[in-house]
Amino acid sequence: MIRIEVNNYHLISGNKILSMHWSERRKWKENLYKLIRYGSSYKQAWTVPDKDRYDVTITRVSPRPLDYDNFVISCKFVLDCIKSCQRKKILGKMTPFLGFGLIWDDSPKYLRAKYLQETGEDKLIIEIKESICHNKHH
Repeated sequence: MIRIEVNNYHLISGNKILSMHWSERRKWKENLYKLIRYGSSYKQAWTVPDKDRYDVTITRVSPRPLDYDNFVISCKFVLDCIKSCQRKKILGKMTPFLGFGLIWDDSPKYLRAKYLQETGEDKLIIEIKESICHNKHH
């Protein structure tokens, strides 16, 4: 199992994220990527996994819980950070990697997600494990 903790991080409401101007939201997402990749407790090599199914639990710890719908929207951006984003050639140039490749994809075919909220000091916890009922997709 992989456990990633980002201490002192307050995951904001999905409504706030979606109401941001696109350029502000892009900067916010880039900051989230950096925090998860470099500011987390997970220090092992980040490698692209097999096309297995994974169980992912995202836990938001905060003094006050978010409305569940808003929390799930926020978690979409967290999942984007940890999935494998393949590079594409567009107009002769390779696009940058956008995810860290800890899960193959965030579709239900490859992912079973659980979203939890706890009361406490701000923290984001991501737990990833291979699903007990996983299937290889080759």
